[in-house]
Amino acid sequence: MSGEKSVTSDACPAGDGGHLTKTQRDLLRFIAGETAVNGGVRCTKRELADQFGRNVKTIDRCLSDLRRRGFVEAEMTFDERGAQVASTYRAVLAKGA
Repeated sequence: MSGEKSVTSDACPAGDGGHLTKTQRDLLRFIAGETAVNGGVRCTKRELADQFGRNVKTIDRCLSDLRRRGFVEAEMTFDERGAQVASTYRAVLAKGA
């Protein structure tokens, strides 16, 4: 278990001293798998919420925190009218890994 971050709650707190919640770990595993196979995953936060059985706001907080910590990057996509549609999420690979 060394090198693995521990879980204290599933609330996705910002800057909680390095701990990842279960939802954050699940999201990161999913995004990392899709990054390895397909270069990333293009989906909406609603689709992720449905897949993981969580509220959209929870997914939003978790993704924001993962992005802030440098684990995940997101590329926003817009339709022809300028409305935001599904984003592409990618796991950021550790240097030297």
